[in-house]
Amino acid sequence: MQLANEQVKLQQSEYMPNVALLAGVNYANGGELAGKKLIDNGSAAVALTVKMPLLTFGERSNKINAAKAKQKIAELDQQDYTEQMDLELAQATNNLQEAQTEVSLNENSLQQAEENLRLTRKQYEVGFEPLSELLDAHALWQEASTNLVNAKCQLFLANTKYRKAAGAF
Repeated sequence: MQLANEQVKLQQSEYMPNVALLAGVNYANGGELAGKKLIDNGSAAVALTVKMPLLTFGERSNKINAAKAKQKIAELDQQDYTEQMDLELAQATNNLQEAQTEVSLNENSLQQAEENLRLTRKQYEVGFEPLSELLDAHALWQEASTNLVNAKCQLFLANTKYRKAAGAF
């Protein structure tokens, strides 16, 4: 965007008057021949130049308008990119919160499965539950454990995406 601003200024400066001042001094001191100096003189010069475009036939306004249009496009692009980054950050934040909730729910589920397995094992040992109930309780505990591991992996990925969107990398 700064480049676009400078381009507008550059286009405007091309049609401003240019002034140059030059000055110079020359002095020549030649050798002597028969007691007389051959060259002994100096000169000075001053020059002033002014360049000012008088008739541009609309070229000036067209170039400046084109530079201003590019500047406006750069501003709109910057706004668009900012909005996209804000949206990406909001989505990453939402996904991170959902992953944290999922981990919490799976931890509770695992605790309940562990308690169910413990009670079922005790009842099986005293003969109140058949083996199939104990195996079902163990399968539920295994599933809850697997779900918790998967939820923690998703939390790690969501945290990584959040940090990337927040610019923390």
